Parts: sequence; structure tokens; C-alpha cells
Amino acid sequence: MAGPGLDAQQVAGLVGGQGAAGKPSEAEREREEARSQNLERILTKEARLRLANMAIVKGGQVRMVEDMLLSMAAARRITRPVTEDELKSLLQDISSKAQEETKIVYNRKGGFGSDDDDDDDEYNFD
Repeated sequence: MAGPGLDAQQVAGLVGGQGAAGKPSEAEREREEARSQNLERILTKEARLRLANMAIVKGGQVRMVEDMLLSMAAARRITRPVTEDELKSLLQDISSKAQEETKIVYNRKGGFGSDDDDDDDEYNFD
């Protein structure tokens, strides 16, 4: 590095794989291409279409499912292409687990108008 500032390659590295104009770097494009090819290998055409349709609405969740499928394939837990029905089943399992984890608990504290409060005896309303 000749000067005190950052050169274009260092800026691209800091931006997370994107060049100065916001375009993906060559390495990033290659990673995405390899990811696409691996997904084509482990999903049937119908399953890929379903994921593509879901990506329009829930892009982050689809990315998570794709990551999970790729890790399962890397661990050799997927031995044949995943069909649309198998993908639906997987998505339902993920959805039901997410719903089980989401629980809302209300802890109500005694306050004005609370039924737990029996302090009314000290007041005479006759």
C-alpha cells in the first residue's frame, strides 16, 4: 500500500465481498454459483421452484432452509434429490418448531383495579 488510504481491494474486502460500486466481487459470484449448482443437485425441479416462490416473500427464511439442506448434503444425510413433498414436510417441521419456541408469558403485577387487592376494608363507604 503506497498511500495512507485504502485501495480498492481493501475496501472491497471490508464491504464483505462487494466492490466499490456495490457489485458482488468475483469470489462472491463464484460462491453463489457453486451454491446454486449444489442446490440444483440436491433438489428436484419442483422443490427448487417452491423455494424460489417462497424467496419472494420470505427471503431470509429460504436462505436458512437452503443452508440447512446444503449442510445436510455435506454430511451425506441427503442421498437422493429432495422432492417437493419432502421439502414441504421439512418446512412444516421447521414451522412447528418455531411456533413451539415462541411463547408469550404475561406476568401481571397488582395495581389499580387489581382483583387481588382486598384493601377495600379500610375505607368506609356508608
